[in-house]
Amino acid sequence: MSINRTKMTKEEAELFQKTAEAMRLFSENPNAARRFLDALKKGAFSEARMSLNASLDRRREEGRNAAVPSGVSSGKPKK
Repeated sequence: MSINRTKMTKEEAELFQKTAEAMRLFSENPNAARRFLDALKKGAFSEARMSLNASLDRRREEGRNAAVPSGVSSGKPKK
């Protein structure tokens, strides 16, 4: 059986990436999913988008903070 495969556009690839990231976020943080869905139920689509973006930003920041070892010097000599 042959399958017709087409390349994703840049926009489609970015949307796919953001969707995958949101799905991971929702599986790890049910409160984020609840806030997003509550906003959708109210018809507040910009609120839903802002809620999702804020949750994704917090998740990214937590990931960056976890990647930085706590014992790393700030570059300032200790007195």
